[in-house]
Amino acid sequence: MRIEALMEKERRVQYRLLSFLRGSPQAIALKLALLETGLSRATFLKYINNLNSYFEQEKVNCRIVYYKDKLFLEEDYNLSNQEVLKALMKDSIKYTILISLFNQRQFTIVGLSQELMVSEATLNRHLAHLNELLAEFDIAISQGKQIGDELQWRYFYYELFKQLWSYDKCQNMIKKLDLDSLILLIERLAQHTLTREAHQNLGLWFSICHHRLLAMEKISDNLKPIVKHYQCNAFYKRLDAALVLYMSRFALEYREGEVLATFAFLHSQNILPINTMEYIMGFGGPIIDCVTETIIYFKKESILADETSDQVIYQLGQLYSHYYFFKGHILVEQPDLEQTYRLIDHNMRDKLHHISKKIIANVNRIRPLTEDGCSLLTLHLLELLIFSKNSQKMPFRIGLDMTGNAVEQSLLEYRIRQHFSGNNSIQVEPYDEGKGFDMVIYQSHSRPYKAKLTYCLNKGASERELQEIDSLIYDN
Repeated sequence: MRIEALMEKERRVQYRLLSFLRGSPQAIALKLALLETGLSRATFLKYINNLNSYFEQEKVNCRIVYYKDKLFLEEDYNLSNQEVLKALMKDSIKYTILISLFNQRQFTIVGLSQELMVSEATLNRHLAHLNELLAEFDIAISQGKQIGDELQWRYFYYELFKQLWSYDKCQNMIKKLDLDSLILLIERLAQHTLTREAHQNLGLWFSICHHRLLAMEKISDNLKPIVKHYQCNAFYKRLDAALVLYMSRFALEYREGEVLATFAFLHSQNILPINTMEYIMGFGGPIIDCVTETIIYFKKESILADETSDQVIYQLGQLYSHYYFFKGHILVEQPDLEQTYRLIDHNMRDKLHHISKKIIANVNRIRPLTEDGCSLLTLHLLELLIFSKNSQKMPFRIGLDMTGNAVEQSLLEYRIRQHFSGNNSIQVEPYDEGKGFDMVIYQSHSRPYKAKLTYCLNKGASERELQEIDSLIYDN
C-alpha cells in the first residue's frame, strides 16, 4: 500500500509532484509534470497554488515555484518527509477514520459522518476504498468495527505512524506512558545497549501496544501456530517471564498474546543486535531454515563474502521474520530499482536478478506478495547482495604490463582504468613481480606470469578486448 492512497485526490497529486521534484536534480518542464500527473494545465496550476497557500498556513517551509514553463522546489534543507506527510494527511477522511478506530473500539456511520461533516454516502464510499487498501494487511472495517487479528492492526498502525510521528512526539509518548523501564527491560534481555533508532521504534511500538491493550480485543488465539516453533526458545521464555513481572507492577492484565506481539516485533524490525539474533535463531525454527537455504545458495553462487556473512545472515533473518509474522507494507514512494541496478556491474545484473527471484519465491511460500511488496523485497535483496559483494576485503587485482613509450603506456592504462572505474571490487595497477595479481594484462610475452588469468592486448584495449577481459574475470 502506498501512503498517498490515504490522501484526498488533490493532496495525492500534490504529494506525487513533490516526490517527482525531490527526485529531480534540476527544474522540470511543465509539459513533463502534466504528463506525470495526467492533469490539465489549469487544474495543475491551481493545485500548485493551493499547495503553496496550504503549506504557508501550516508553516511547512516548502513551496513549488513555477517560472517560464519550468517547475522547481524551494524547501528547508532540514524539512523531513514526516512533516510533509503529516500536513497532507490532515484533511484526509480515510486517515480520520483510522485515527477514530485507533482511539475507540468502534464508531457509527451517523456519528462519524456528522463529525467529519460529510454525507453517509461519502463516508461509505471512503470506507469501501479503505477496505481495499487494508486487505493487503488482512484486516478490514465492517459496521464500524475492526475485523482481523489484533497483531496485524498494531503492525498497520506502527507502519502508518512511523511515517507521520516525529522523534519528539515519540519521545513525549515514551515519557507520558513511562515506557523507559520497558525499553530498559528489553536491553537487559538482549544484554546490549540499543541504538537511538531502535529506542524510537520500540517506543512507538510499545505506545501502540499500551494504547490497544487498554481499549481493544486481545490478540487472537489463531496466531498461536505462528509462534509454536518459538515457545521453547530460551529468549522467548525469558521475555515471557519479564513481561509477566512488568505488567503485574502496573496492575495490567497479563495476556499471552502480548509476548507474541513483542517477540514478533523484536525478531523482525532490526531492533536486536546481531549476537542476540544469532542466539535466538540458534534454537531453530522455520525462519532460520529459510536463511540457511538462502546462505547455501549464496555460497554456491560465490556471492557471500566471509567478512560480511554475519551481517548478511542477520538481514536475511530480519527479512524472513518480517514476512513470517506480519502482512503488508506502507510505502512512502515507489522503490527505485533502476537506481540500485546502476550500482551493479552490467555483467552481474542478470546473476543478482536471478538470485533475488529465487529468494522472492521462498518468501511467497511464507506470505504471498503484492506487486509493491515484491518491488520492495527486490530492492532490499539487491542492496544486501551489493553490500555482500562489495565488502570483500581482497579486491580482484589486475596488473598492467605495458610496452611502448611513457605516453603510449599512460594512455593504455588510462583506458583500462576508465573501463573499471565504476567497480570498487577491481583494483588496477602497474605490474610488479613482487606482488600477487589475479590477472595480468600485457602487450608482449616478455616474462612468465604467476597470475591465474592473463590477457594479451593486440588492439590497444579496444571495446572487443575489454569485453573479452570482462568475460574472463566474471566467468572464473
